[in-house]
Amino acid sequence: VVAQAFLGRGRLLLLDEPTANLDANTSEQVQEELRQFAVDGGSVIFSSHIAVDFEEGLITRHVVMKGGAIERII
Repeated sequence: VVAQAFLGRGRLLLLDEPTANLDANTSEQVQEELRQFAVDGGSVIFSSHIAVDFEEGLITRHVVMKGGAIERII
């Protein structure tokens, strides 16, 4: 499903848990593709309950939600 997101010509990706259930190598590959997409001018919005799964430098804004509301923006 993540691969399908890269097939279009859009400049925005909305992803829900893009690395869930992936092994470490595949997770790193997905992160690299997302990073390159952003470098090429695209924007990526994703949800994850485990933010530490994403390498430093991939996330430029971090929104923490609690109870369906924004708790803080880092």
